[in-house]
Amino acid sequence: MVRCNRVPSDARWSRGPPDRSVRLKTKQVPARVSIRAVLFGASMYSDFTAIQRAFKISTLCQFMEATLQPCWEEGFPRHHVHRLPTPVVVEPKGQVGADHEPQMAVVLHLVRHTVLLPLLKDFMGMREPSPPESLYLAMPIGMPLLPQRTRVLQEASGIFMDLAEDETTIVLVAISHRRLINKTLVIRHSPVALFSLEGKPIWIHPAGPNYGLIKSSFPEGQRQRLLGPRRALRHDLERFSEMDDATGLPAMYAYAKQCLKAAQEDCEGEDPIYAAVLDFQSQSLVRKSIATDADEGLKMATQQFLTGFESFFGMGGMFPKPGTLDLG
Repeated sequence: MVRCNRVPSDARWSRGPPDRSVRLKTKQVPARVSIRAVLFGASMYSDFTAIQRAFKISTLCQFMEATLQPCWEEGFPRHHVHRLPTPVVVEPKGQVGADHEPQMAVVLHLVRHTVLLPLLKDFMGMREPSPPESLYLAMPIGMPLLPQRTRVLQEASGIFMDLAEDETTIVLVAISHRRLINKTLVIRHSPVALFSLEGKPIWIHPAGPNYGLIKSSFPEGQRQRLLGPRRALRHDLERFSEMDDATGLPAMYAYAKQCLKAAQEDCEGEDPIYAAVLDFQSQSLVRKSIATDADEGLKMATQQFLTGFESFFGMGGMFPKPGTLDLG
């Protein structure tokens, strides 16, 4: 059954936001917050460390307890799948150039129930209110269109809206970003995974495991697990700048990772560490005279990996420093 626009289950928000605020079943934060919570943004309700260890979640990710709400922008429901705005090229006769990098997104308002990181509060004034926050799932949809990605977005929209309708408090694992919109600070959280308060996965981004952000099988109820059609990986120099549609990884990186994994006799099934994959790719670039030396090859391979990563989880960041990769 196609859940396009979710009219039946989203009926109470179909004509715009309600007159009154959505009442959330939020938990009252104790008056005396622990030192750990103040310093690290730790939760008083969930054991984030246990989740991080159980699912080997990268240190690039932020953890928070939150409740989702529909996101309306001038009457437009951004919690449904939609195209992101993009600059256009207007030709002399008025024709508009083709959009070669179309992107789609699902955006929901986020109400957090954990302490905002001091790193972000230092960026703001001491008396300023907390900035608006949103769950921001966006990705390139390909040209020509990759229907697997639109289905990923459509399924995610349905799961997120079900959580919003039920006013469910979740544990969000995300790559977080600060953005200035008309000189107003906002925080966007690109979701890596959603967990229940008991630590059970609800939804996992299909690109998350491929980029080393999380190591987990997909929840049983999540049907969309690929970002594109599976194709045989080849060591083809013409494909150096291309992406592997199914995994979202750079095609040459995916090939290097496959080669190293096949050569691991003592660690069958374990993914090679990212530093080893990038080094393998760097050596290949030097042997094929694409890079002049190992340093240049490593820089090219790392930049390509970072470009692919940012296409799914956003550019920049909040913590750790933007552009820093977790290669361990």
